[in-house]
Amino acid sequence: MHLLEPGATHGGALTQDEIHRILFDMLATVDAILARHRIRYMVGFGTLLGAVRHRSFIPWDDDVDICVLQEDLPRAIACLSNELPPHFAVLGRGEDSFGWDVDVRVRDCRTVVIEPGQTVGDNAAAGARGLFVDVMAVPAIKPLTRLNYTLERQLLAWMAADGRRVIRKAVGRPILMLLQLLALGLAQWPAKRKRLISDRWLGGLYAEQAVFPLAEVHIEGRRFPAPSCFHQVLSDLYGDYMKPPSDVDRKRHFVECYRMPDTAP
Repeated sequence: MHLLEPGATHGGALTQDEIHRILFDMLATVDAILARHRIRYMVGFGTLLGAVRHRSFIPWDDDVDICVLQEDLPRAIACLSNELPPHFAVLGRGEDSFGWDVDVRVRDCRTVVIEPGQTVGDNAAAGARGLFVDVMAVPAIKPLTRLNYTLERQLLAWMAADGRRVIRKAVGRPILMLLQLLALGLAQWPAKRKRLISDRWLGGLYAEQAVFPLAEVHIEGRRFPAPSCFHQVLSDLYGDYMKPPSDVDRKRHFVECYRMPDTAP
């Protein structure tokens, strides 16, 4: 039964604990597939912060963030698309709305999240709009191309956004070509490539030997991979990351989450 069909009941919004249980199962499922295929990835951003500060999820967090080495990303997407259970959807840019730093989103279609301004009855909230795991690439780039990389990603996200997509592409393609040519020129300067682990405009570059071998962090007693320099990564992203933010600074991605009808807890 569809959430919007007559007689459908959602049983009330999921609690934060219920959301975290679903997110943990999603992360564990993704982890098992990537580990089976020896695809290198690491938990990142808020998920990494939760693992280090809480040995769990951040109490108010409502998504999962993982980072996959850019050269392994196509294989990761293929494996997840082929092996995830049928209630998961693997969505690329243009199939879902997400930030410039996200490459792929994995949704749990047994749930529906209600974003600001929506209600349970909104058609926009139905379908593949459930709890999610964001997958972000970890490229190896030269420091001089750092800003250029961000600008390219921002432009690609803008070109794929809803509304006037044809016009966006027509305007964006020549700019993208110029940015790519500039990147080729900057890449000629002698410098070692570093791994980019950041959703900021600048910074977040780490030497290979600082990232590898991967460390381990714990979420609800289960071990997950993390960059070896995770303390430095978290400090660069959040400053004094062991100090929780005030209530007004605690970020959420949606207002409420419901379980789709006829899905078992």
